[in-house]
Amino acid sequence: MKKFFYAILIMGMLVSGVEAAVTASISPSGTLSRVSNVTVTHTYEFTGDVEEELKGLENFLVTFNGGDVTPTFLNAARLTVQGTTVTAEIEYLFAPGTYTYEVLIKLAGEEAVTAETTFTVPGDEQIRRKNAALGKVSLFMNQWNARDFGKWISLGNIDTFRDRLYEEKMQIYVDPGYLSDSDAVAAYVEVYIWKLIWTVYEEDLLINVEPEDFSNDGTNASATLWHELIHAVSHGLQQAGGSGQFSFNDDHLYIEWAESCIRGFRWLGSFEDFVAQNDRSNPSDEIAANGRQRWKKFLGDYNSTLYGRMPTEAEKAELSTMIGFDVDPEKIKAGYISMGYSEKYFDDITVRITSPADNAEISENQVEVSAEVTNNEPGLAIDKAGFRVNGAEQFSTLSGNTFTETAVLASGDNTLQAFVRTTDGTEYSSSPITVKSLAVNNTYHIRITWDKNETDVDVHFTWSGGSTCYWSNPSPTWNDAATSPRLDVDDTDGYGPENITIDALPGPGSYSIFVHYYSANDNGPTTVTASVFKDGLSIFSESKTLSDGENWTLLNFDL
Repeated sequence: MKKFFYAILIMGMLVSGVEAAVTASISPSGTLSRVSNVTVTHTYEFTGDVEEELKGLENFLVTFNGGDVTPTFLNAARLTVQGTTVTAEIEYLFAPGTYTYEVLIKLAGEEAVTAETTFTVPGDEQIRRKNAALGKVSLFMNQWNARDFGKWISLGNIDTFRDRLYEEKMQIYVDPGYLSDSDAVAAYVEVYIWKLIWTVYEEDLLINVEPEDFSNDGTNASATLWHELIHAVSHGLQQAGGSGQFSFNDDHLYIEWAESCIRGFRWLGSFEDFVAQNDRSNPSDEIAANGRQRWKKFLGDYNSTLYGRMPTEAEKAELSTMIGFDVDPEKIKAGYISMGYSEKYFDDITVRITSPADNAEISENQVEVSAEVTNNEPGLAIDKAGFRVNGAEQFSTLSGNTFTETAVLASGDNTLQAFVRTTDGTEYSSSPITVKSLAVNNTYHIRITWDKNETDVDVHFTWSGGSTCYWSNPSPTWNDAATSPRLDVDDTDGYGPENITIDALPGPGSYSIFVHYYSANDNGPTTVTASVFKDGLSIFSESKTLSDGENWTLLNFDL
């Protein structure tokens, strides 16, 4: 009937000459007892057959406080026809205040008929609900303040929730049947999407009980006030059918992960209680292992979600920016360590750079870097050790619990990090340090590393006007010192690096840079990574797997 009425209204505007009479009335009026969701009822009395008389319709207009809401009415009104009476009901969401609602209907040959009602929506109920909701959310977010980890987490910015909740058009709607009805979401969209011309889909807060009655134990993964307020903040600018403020179109990607983090807090509490009963700074291996199990349980929850996938780091950052949610295991770990907790409580294996010191200044373009490893889980076997120099890996040989390599530096600040990998591929790394080189970059710098121990790979640099620079001739003379290359070291037992540098090319001629796999020592192929820098900028960087005795040409060029 609604679609028929809509079609008749449109068609009737094009038809004239049919005389008819109609009266109209609207309810409710006065001060209402119900808040927010108000049903407005139109009643039209015709003197003859409804469908025939509507053919003479010349104009139909519904206004709310002077604004035209006719399209809203035509799409959302529920119509019934009994004899010559047409009743139309439409539900709106109102903020507290006084409203004037008018209708105009004109049939051909008749004077326009108008009806008007004025009603007041009380505001105290909404204020009570908002205060109760905000109080519950605040208690939920601050319930871990007594714990040490409470100093290093944030479940949200209360001002963000307050600002959203106290917007005039933000209303709390309580529907006991909503959350228990599997079809409620679709029904909610259909019925409430037309609430008012300035109301947007899910801009209100829909919950299943009054806020003051809402209980929360911190583990509810489906319907907490905090959960729903995140939806409300996300949808604050959302238009019906449009996207929210998160880049991903389903808020639950973010919320489900956040709730998993919160479930992990029980393990942090258990972790703190356990450490408090034992030696904080120097635990035995058995005590440390027991504490680590609790810490790992928290990490397990942090790295899991009930959603189909984990949020990316960028998506986690969105949640932090929009809501103020901040749960970072590294920050929590640093907080505990600042309180004297042993690192043995956190990592199966710890790696630390012992030299040089962080923020050291070096006059040369290379420095010897040393690191030490502590294996807190004897069952774990370390397979590889090495360093990252400005992100580029170079492997080393672990000797006992230490390893050392020469790192070639760029001019200025360099980032160094030590790491080891176990046989299952798990990596454990040190905190990065910064080392500043005061040396000026060589014009040309050739560097190779490879990934297999007890193997010998060599870098060669040739010029048609002089002898080759390589392991047997590490410092040939090409005209003068400034135009002569230098090989820093012949690494014969694996990994590298080997570096050739030269300040300036000696002059015209043919040049070649190549790699030779000198000896596999029965260890099979190895993957070589080679880089060539000019004035500190990379002009070549590739990796290739070589067999014993194989050559790999990096660059050939003529001057």
